[in-house]
Amino acid sequence: MFHKGGEHGNQYKVAKSIHSTLPKTGITKYESTAARSVARNPEIVEQVIKGIELKNEVITSSKVACEVKKIEKKENRRVEIRKRSRYP
Repeated sequence: MFHKGGEHGNQYKVAKSIHSTLPKTGITKYESTAARSVARNPEIVEQVIKGIELKNEVITSSKVACEVKKIEKKENRRVEIRKRSRYP
């Protein structure tokens, strides 16, 4: 029979992030993702900030990250459509 106890690992278990540095610094996963998205796309961030200023709205980091994400999704959709049209 198979041994059913002890410290045996399972390759399908999800890793726990106990030793992560994000909780220690007080940053959530969403904030980290948003910051990386903004840092990756400085040109898009400038466009988004100008658009928010034209609307006379308050510029916040979450609003900028949300708009950058929307623009990235649109660009990804365009790329996917082009790929599909080239390769029927």
